[in-house]
Amino acid sequence: MGKKKNQTQEEREVHQRAIALRKMTDEQLVRAFEDAKSAKPPRKENKVERFIEAFERADVPNIGKITIKKIKVFAEENGFI
Repeated sequence: MGKKKNQTQEEREVHQRAIALRKMTDEQLVRAFEDAKSAKPPRKENKVERFIEAFERADVPNIGKITIKKIKVFAEENGFI
């Protein structure tokens, strides 16, 4: 029992979640994993997207809307955005 005194708050929370998972039935586990799998992860800030947006707002000579659109399409097709 002495080990629990040495645990951090985060370790205790992880332990409690693990206990809750172990107590779930098979059906509950499958449903929880399917829900987690289908849930869309929160969108992270994309530095490439921020750069392109800043580039759009900037008035750079010889870089027009068409060029910026081509850059966006390229970035999307190659997984940068």
